[in-house]
Order: sequence, then C-alpha cells, then structure tokens
Amino acid sequence: MWHLLHTAYRNRLGIALTLALISLAQPSVAGQRAGLSPWLDSEALPELRKLFTRHPRFAGQRLQLVAEENTALSQAIIASLVKALGSGAAPVTLVTSRERGQHRTVSGSVDELACNADTVVDYVLEVSALHDAAGADRVGLRVVSAGQSGDTVRYLLWSGRFTAAEARAAGRPGAQREEDGSLQAPWSEQSVEAAARSLSRDFACALRPWISSRLNLQWPADAELPALFSDTANTSRHLLGAYREIGFMPADAHYLVAFRLERFRADTWQLWLIGTPRSDKFAPVQAVTYFRGNPARPPAGERANLAHEERGSLVTARRGQALDYIDVEVLDATQADLGGARAQLQVTLRIGNRSQWAIAYAFSLSGGHFNHCIATPAYYRHDAYGRLAGSVPGGSTIVRRIVIEDAQHHPAPWFGIRKCAGFRDLDGFEDYVALGHKVTEFVHWDL
Repeated sequence: MWHLLHTAYRNRLGIALTLALISLAQPSVAGQRAGLSPWLDSEALPELRKLFTRHPRFAGQRLQLVAEENTALSQAIIASLVKALGSGAAPVTLVTSRERGQHRTVSGSVDELACNADTVVDYVLEVSALHDAAGADRVGLRVVSAGQSGDTVRYLLWSGRFTAAEARAAGRPGAQREEDGSLQAPWSEQSVEAAARSLSRDFACALRPWISSRLNLQWPADAELPALFSDTANTSRHLLGAYREIGFMPADAHYLVAFRLERFRADTWQLWLIGTPRSDKFAPVQAVTYFRGNPARPPAGERANLAHEERGSLVTARRGQALDYIDVEVLDATQADLGGARAQLQVTLRIGNRSQWAIAYAFSLSGGHFNHCIATPAYYRHDAYGRLAGSVPGGSTIVRRIVIEDAQHHPAPWFGIRKCAGFRDLDGFEDYVALGHKVTEFVHWDL
C-alpha cells in the first residue's frame, strides 16, 4: 500500500526503481544520463551474462528473445543480445524460431514425426523499446518464465533520450514473420487449423517416448474455453486421432487430457494441452502454442453480423461488467525533482480492453511524502492526487501516464525532518484484479 520512491520499489512485473540518493540491492534500473548503447554494453549485457551464467535455475534451459513491440529498434536490440549471449559463455540455449513448415502435414504414425525438442522454450527475454516524443524514452529487458506460472525473473530498465537514428528505428515497423505459434509470431484468430496442427503435433511428440504399441487418452467432454480456443482444442482432438498409435478410450485411458488458457501479456495468450498419467509408468506431458487475439470477442463472422444488428441487441450482448474486461498494469514509476524541495511523481500504465466495445475509465492516485523517509503508514502525508481518465477502444491496448505535481521531497535538509516523495495505494495497480478498487473512480462501457 505504501511506496517510497527514495528506497527500492518493485511492482508485480518485477520493476525496481530508485532515486539517485540510494542504490538498489538488486541493480535493475539504468541511470538516465547514459545513452542506450553504452547502457546495453556496460550494464545490461554484463548483468544478463552474470544472471544466465551463475544462477542455477538457467543451467540447461532454453531462452527465446522476442520483441514486445515489433519495431526496427527492438529487432536491432534483439540481434545484439543474440550475438552477445550466443557466444557460449552462458549455459542457456538460445531458441531463435520454429522450423517453417514443420506443422503443415499430419503423419499417420508418431514414428514418422520429426520431433524437434529445440522448439521448447523455458524462459523468454522480452525487449520493449518505446519512443515518447513528450517525455523519456524507455527500453525494458524482462526475463520471464515461459511456463504456466509466467513469473518475472528479472527486469532491466533504461530511461533517457534516443538518438535521432534510434528514434527513427523505434517508429519503424520491424520485419514481419510468418505465424508459427511461437511467442515471436503467435497465431491469429484466423489460424485455428494451423494452430491445432502445431499443438497436436507437439503433444504427439511429447507422448511418443511413452508409446509401446498404443496409447489411450481421456479427452475432456467440454473444454469450457472461448470460441477461438475451443475450436483449436476440438480440431486438435481430431488431428491426434489420425495417429494410429493414439486412441480415445476413457475407460482404459493412460492419460487424462486437459486444456489450460493463460494470458502471457495483454494481447498474447498461451493455450496448454496437458496430459496427466493415470499410473506411475508414464510421465506428465504437455504442449503449448501462442495466440495473439482477444478471447472475449466473438469470431470475426459474428462481429460482422453484430455491426448490422439493432442497438437493442448490442445491449444484450454487452450486459457483462466492463470491469471484467479491463487490464491495468504498471510499466514505470518515477520521480523527478522540481527544485525547492518539491517533486513530480509519474506512473505509466498499460491499459488493455479485452472486449469488443470501448471502455471508459477514471483512476486516481494519492501522492505525497514520508516523514523521516520511512515508508510506513504512520509516516505518510498526502500532498496531491493524480487523476487519469479516458476511453480505451475495444480489443486495444494503450499506454497512459498519471502525473502528480508538488509532492514534497527533501531527503537531506540542513535542518528539520527528512521527507521523501512516494505513493499510497500504488499496489491497487500492481494487483489490479484484487485491489483495483483502491485506485478506480469508475470503469464502465463507453457509448
């Protein structure tokens, strides 16, 4: 609830921020004076090499580098990271992409599959490069578990000003890749069959070591998934049934099959196909593929029909609560000295709308200071509110900033008590699902 920017602050994405007076125990934010290239060479790359070389959790793991925004600058940063991390010094194995065309056909036998274990990813290094013409440019490097937990392991942040060439690259789209179900090139909602071929093939490859002559699966009667993923699940079952070594006999099943859907980021989803063995003779198996899309939306054909329906029908379709379809996460929280023992506090938010209709929102956040620079409720003093209001279109994600002016900040006075700028209730954004009510004035459907 109580956040002091003078000391270390971490949000749920693993971001650590600091003021110039006290350094962090875990260095993860770059100073704002150095350029992007010097920061990558002298700070980010050494820290990543150290992390991947010394930490035991990365030994023998597979790491994939992806761009959160597909820009020329993000791809250039990824190319530099691949060159530096692929030198053999780190024990992780870099996974670049899936082999094109490997999912286009279904074999009659699992023995004929060219299974490639190198397509499995254990961790993802996400690169985000944002050019802000009105404020600070930012580059973030986030190491995330690619498993079902999706936890952030480390986040490195640079903030400053891009060079002219970097700013141009940040505004230029990067090269497009053919969809293959990887995090770098997720499936779209028009690629159900291709996604099912990918998922069923990977699942068959995972099952193959445990097949002697025939393996029976107990398939879920109802996957209870949104239409896009339910169609993928049903098609996957049909494709798995084409392998002569795999059957569906619930009474004599060797594996119980289940689907699990996880949001990896605002517009990207993981669809897991999980096999749980019914005896200790077999091992658990799983396969995963990525989608970019909005599972709350109906299929494209239904959306086209809705456009021609009367308004009364649309009201029926949108009777769900807007709060159930909005996602809010903290990208950045910073403090800038204004002089005269004053500070400006800024919180950058990513706001996503998983519905097909616009959502109006208003958030407010208390900014103030902590007497004696002690970040506990008893020492917090409110100075001003920051407010953010607007609308996010259906199926879109936007980035907005809350600014709080004139927070008191005087950590080293000649006389009097120390005061350090900070926030109250910032965790309302960090854990928006459970605590968003602390910072929400309203969230409702926009007309």
